[in-house]
Amino acid sequence: HGVTIREALDGAVGYIDKDLADDPDVYADVQVMIGRLYARLNRRESAQQHFQKALDVYRHRLGEESCTYLTALSDLAWIVQPGEQEQIFRQLVDIYRRQHGNDHPLTMVHEAFVAGCLNWRGAFVEAEPLLRRALAFRVNVNEETENTGYVLYELGISLHGQGKNEEAEICFRRALAVQRKVHGEDHFHVATTLRSFAKFLSDCGREDEARQAREQAEAIRQKRVGP
Repeated sequence: HGVTIREALDGAVGYIDKDLADDPDVYADVQVMIGRLYARLNRRESAQQHFQKALDVYRHRLGEESCTYLTALSDLAWIVQPGEQEQIFRQLVDIYRRQHGNDHPLTMVHEAFVAGCLNWRGAFVEAEPLLRRALAFRVNVNEETENTGYVLYELGISLHGQGKNEEAEICFRRALAVQRKVHGEDHFHVATTLRSFAKFLSDCGREDEARQAREQAEAIRQKRVGP
């Protein structure tokens, strides 16, 4: 059979320690690249191992507050357990606030990532002001990016968790519009938002609309990974 991406990646990993041992900067950059590929394949343990190897090199050569180290640390945060994820994002907020100030985009987007962790554990009231602050910045600069879609999505979850359903629906619909514009119709972020929107609609007693959203999410999943 043809070699899959996963098999090719597994085969290449064994050569890295030997072939790149004399060039630690390239070695670390390659470890991040492989970590991201494993993360996209949902191989979280493998991804974490590679991110950690890169972080060890960056820490030694560049320091724990270098841009390169912090970017890799943010990559790691997305694949660890929720409690550790929130801890890492709070650490990043503190560093970016110290480096750039409270109103810098890096500070605010990582505050939004903290808010996503707060939503996960049901702290919707605490999450809302962080998300509104991040969203206000993006509206002010007329920015529609991946992070804008994320902020709107998480704000929808926060508002729904507090029973503010009219505004929550607006946020979910805006999130879908931004994600479709940025990523296209069949991106996994669109499917994730559709699944959450379906749950919202079902909670509101709008089962026909909820079923349609679930079907759209499932169609995207089948296009991406097969039946």
